[in-house]
Amino acid sequence: MTPWHALPWLALAGLAAGVVGGLAGWLAGPWVAAATWAVAGGLGLALERWVRAGTLDRLEALGRHLRGGAWPRRRDPISELDRRFREHEQSQRDQAHELRRDRAVQMAVFSASPSGVLVTDAEGHILALNPAVRRYLPVTPDSIGKRPSAAIPFAALHQVLDEVERSRVRVERGASLGRFEFELRAVPIGRGKGAMVVIQDLTELRRASRSRSAFVSNLSHELRTPITSVLGYAETLEDEELPEDVASMVEPLARNARRLSRMFDDLLNLARVEARKADLPLGHQDVGGLAREVVDGLRDTARQAGLALVCEPPAGLVARLNPEAFRTILSNLVINGIKYSAVGGAARGARVEVRLRTREVPPAVLVEVEDQGIGIDPAHLGRIFERFYRVDPGRSREVGGTGLGLAIVKHLCEASGATVAVRSMPDEGSVFTVALPL
Repeated sequence: MTPWHALPWLALAGLAAGVVGGLAGWLAGPWVAAATWAVAGGLGLALERWVRAGTLDRLEALGRHLRGGAWPRRRDPISELDRRFREHEQSQRDQAHELRRDRAVQMAVFSASPSGVLVTDAEGHILALNPAVRRYLPVTPDSIGKRPSAAIPFAALHQVLDEVERSRVRVERGASLGRFEFELRAVPIGRGKGAMVVIQDLTELRRASRSRSAFVSNLSHELRTPITSVLGYAETLEDEELPEDVASMVEPLARNARRLSRMFDDLLNLARVEARKADLPLGHQDVGGLAREVVDGLRDTARQAGLALVCEPPAGLVARLNPEAFRTILSNLVINGIKYSAVGGAARGARVEVRLRTREVPPAVLVEVEDQGIGIDPAHLGRIFERFYRVDPGRSREVGGTGLGLAIVKHLCEASGATVAVRSMPDEGSVFTVALPL
């Protein structure tokens, strides 16, 4: 529809058409007048469409501008395209600035890291390495772009890189070079042979650990002699006919002397394990035969505790282990099961068993020791292999635990290339699983 503000223009167009048509009719006759009126009408319609296209709006905007208002920018297609292009250009500049900032932060962390970091590309060539790598290892000046075997003469690094390139899984290995002791952790990245190796300096940590182990070993050895003497006299007094008040003092004296003696034995065993980690001899052994040997040696202990000891090892299972270490691992787990099953079973009034099972689940042989003891709350499962950690200190003393048995199990497993895990819930018993490499 025609807007109201176009009516004056249409009236003016009609008046002009009438005047021109009248003049034409007076001068040239009615046919010329009709043609002239038709042309004038067409011009009037064109003028009306032009008005509807926004000319009056522009004139009104001009009037507002002359009266002090804002002048609106005209958004024709070219102007709109230019605006969007400028906005996109600004967005690209902002993104480039953020990327430069993030890269600067990453490079600062990469360069300042106290651990050595080496990255290889898909072809296995050195892509980047930080200053810590040059501080720990002999690196050629022009190492970027070369194979690590050609740029860094360190066999342990080449081995972990070869292994991660081949297996595409995380690889960890200890190594030493000169005065440094390292832990090498390699993970695959990207495609092809790409990998990242983190070289962590453990020199001071290992030195402190050796000093602590030596101190504990020496202290335990020095204290073992006097506590043995105290225990001998206490046990002698227990066999004598003593007044009741004296006997009540001798009994806790003998009990705690025995506990201290067991603790010193465990501390010495733990120190020996830590000292022999690097040279613990391993070989392929019959797992079932060793398991039956341990169980047969503990049957009397289980019988005295009032429970059954069940061993279910199938024949022919062979794993890579150290026989002495495996016996100690299994003995500690079975003895723990006997102690805590006796307490838990007595509380439930049921027939109690400690069950030992073995089975092959490649790439390992699993040895499980299942008890029916008091169980362990899941909140404690992550710490039960720490030294002297007790879920219930009072209950541990009651059953005669030293807090070192599971720590010895963990260290012996690590020295044997095995792993140990536990599943347990309160009042439902526990299952300890040792995974031995095939």
